[in-house]
Amino acid sequence: MLTANSVVSQCRRMLSTELGGELVMMDVEAGAYYVANGLGGVIWRLIDRPMSVDAVVDAVVERYEVEWGRCREDVLAFLTRLYQAELIDLERPQDPPVE
Repeated sequence: MLTANSVVSQCRRMLSTELGGELVMMDVEAGAYYVANGLGGVIWRLIDRPMSVDAVVDAVVERYEVEWGRCREDVLAFLTRLYQAELIDLERPQDPPVE
């Protein structure tokens, strides 16, 4: 289950490219493709490296004029759908540094 503290990234088997103003993602193992436009494409590009859900929310809020709490709900719902479809990886969070 994803939470706001979960760290996610694009699944390594996924390829993606811009095509006609939309982001097209291809699952090379399953031979399936997916299309994301607008915010979905922005989120997909943000998670090309491991990023926490809240960091994704911060980046989206910085880019768009949207209320943080609502954005968090929408981003978490979108990422949960991607996770359930096995299109993103759930990374192990980094341990905090020892002082």
